[in-house]
Amino acid sequence: MKLALQKEDIKLNLVSRTKEAVIKELVHFFTKRDNLLSQEEEIFNCVMEREKLQTTGIGKKIAVPHAKTEAVTQLYVIAGTSKEGIDFDSIDNLPTHLFFLIISPRSSSGPHVKALSTIAKLTSNEQLKNNLINAENEETFYNILKTGEQLL
Repeated sequence: MKLALQKEDIKLNLVSRTKEAVIKELVHFFTKRDNLLSQEEEIFNCVMEREKLQTTGIGKKIAVPHAKTEAVTQLYVIAGTSKEGIDFDSIDNLPTHLFFLIISPRSSSGPHVKALSTIAKLTSNEQLKNNLINAENEETFYNILKTGEQLL
């Protein structure tokens, strides 16, 4: 599966320094970009509720905050990076540098699970993961990601 991610869905150099702030920054970036600002609070709350169940900081510099909500009608994937890294309560207790926010409708589980699986496969490649973290601009990040998808 290829991720439903465009160049406009990438936010490099996140400014937030805490887990909650990163999620808020990514959700705001997404809702502003996709004209869903009226749904921002609902989406943020859904992601935070999911986060309370278990951290989505999967370790090895990666976090995949995600949620299902009635606020959207299709799957969305947003990517972000932090070169400095932030404490995301990751399972390995190390800083997180690469973030993929997944938002999908409650009524659809297949694409959501496939997106999680694709991200796991892509980021298992250490060189690809580090290249994404260190991408200098959104176009470079996008091209690295698309090249990685072709290898799956």
